[in-house]
Amino acid sequence: MIAAFAQDFHKHFSRFSYRQWLGFMALASFLTANFGLDTIIQWSTPMLMFLYPFAMVLILLSIFSPLFHRDPVVYLFVVVFTAVPAFLDMMASFPAVVSQSALGKALAGFQQSVLPFANLGMDWVVPAVVGAVLGLGVHFLRPVFAGKRDVNSAHVSGR
Repeated sequence: MIAAFAQDFHKHFSRFSYRQWLGFMALASFLTANFGLDTIIQWSTPMLMFLYPFAMVLILLSIFSPLFHRDPVVYLFVVVFTAVPAFLDMMASFPAVVSQSALGKALAGFQQSVLPFANLGMDWVVPAVVGAVLGLGVHFLRPVFAGKRDVNSAHVSGR
C-alpha cells in the first residue's frame, strides 16, 4: 500500500523522488498507526457522518435522474440543502474536545430543535426533499419562463 501511494504521488508530484515519497509514506503510516485504532476511528467518524447524506442523495438522484434529464440544477439544490445537516452531523460526531465545546453544543442544540429526525440521524432527509422540490420546480418551470421571454422578444421586435 505504501509503495502504491508513493508511486502515485511521484507520478503526480514528480518534484520529489519515488524513494522520498516512499520514506514519507512509511513515516506517515507509522505515525498514524501509533495513534491507535480507537483514536483513528474517533477522528474519521465525523468525515463519514459528513459524507453519508451526500452519498444517499446522490444515489437517489442518480436512480431518479431520467425523470429530470440529469439537470445539474436539481443536483445543485439537493446537495446545497443537504450540506447544512451534513455539517451539523459531522460536528456532533467529533470527539468530546470539539462536540462538547460551546460551538459544538450550540450546533447540536440547533440541530435537535430545528431539524426533524435529528435524533434518528436522518436530519438530512427533509432539507434534501425541500432541495429536490425546489430543484425540480426550477427544472420544470424554466422552459415555461424561457417561452414567455421568447414570446415577449418576438412581440417587441415585431413593432
